[in-house]
Amino acid sequence: VLDSNKTWKESDMEAVLKEPETVEIQADQSFPVYILYQTVWRDSQGTLVFGPDVYGWDKQLVRALQATDAYPRFSVEPAPAGSNTTLASVR
Repeated sequence: VLDSNKTWKESDMEAVLKEPETVEIQADQSFPVYILYQTVWRDSQGTLVFGPDVYGWDKQLVRALQATDAYPRFSVEPAPAGSNTTLASVR
């Protein structure tokens, strides 16, 4: 991320990584960020089970993604009947 920042040296990055607190750094170039949040586990037969949004973050995340001008944009469709999943597709 910081390779393109002309003012940053490797020693600067090493110093920031040693900081106990979060440090905000402005990147010289934009880059895509992909967020993935899942609640998935395997049942006793090894089948993947997609669980509910136990933390209640899906709606908030979808609103934030749709409110920005960021690319890609997401559209959210209702989960299939009887399912606890949320389906999002890139458009």
